[in-house]
Amino acid sequence: MRRIITSKFRSTVAAIVLLLLACSTGSAAETGTLRLEAYVPNLVEITVTANRDVGLLNLTQKAVNITVGSVQEVANSQTGYSVEVSSLGAVGTGKPFLIPEDPTNTTGLEYTIYYDGVEIVFDTEGKAIVTNSTTEVSAGISKTVSISYDGTAVELESGYYTDTLTFSIAPK
Repeated sequence: MRRIITSKFRSTVAAIVLLLLACSTGSAAETGTLRLEAYVPNLVEITVTANRDVGLLNLTQKAVNITVGSVQEVANSQTGYSVEVSSLGAVGTGKPFLIPEDPTNTTGLEYTIYYDGVEIVFDTEGKAIVTNSTTEVSAGISKTVSISYDGTAVELESGYYTDTLTFSIAPK
C-alpha cells in the first residue's frame, strides 16, 4: 500500500513539472508590448504681486495709470481658462471705490482700474471677467494692474482708504 501512494505522488509531481515546463516555454514570444499610461490634471495658478509702494498712493492728487501690481496667469487646460477679479468697493454700484477705514467717514474715492491696459468694468456684485482665453498658457503670462483717480475732485478726510481686489483663475 505504501508503494501505491508513493507511485501516485511521483506521477502527480511529474505531471505538474511537465505542465509548468509547457507553460513557460509556450508563453515566450518574439515581441511584447508594455503600455505606459499617465494622467495630467488641469493646472491653473495665479500669482498676484503688489508694487512695494502701493500703500503710498497720494489720494489728494490726480493720478493716471499708476501701476499698482501684476498678475501671473498659468494654465494648462486644453479648452482655455478665465480670470475673474472682484472688488469690495464696487459691490452695489459696479464702480470701484477706495473706502475709508474709519466708519464715521462717509466719503470714498472712485477710481478706474486697468488690467493689462484695458479698463475693468464691474457688475453690481463687484465682479468682472478680465481674461477669457480659449488656449492654454502653460508657461504663464504676466499682466499689469494699474489705476487712475482724481483726488482733487473731492475733499477727503484724513485716514486710510482701501479696496480689496481678489483675482481668481479657473479652467474652462
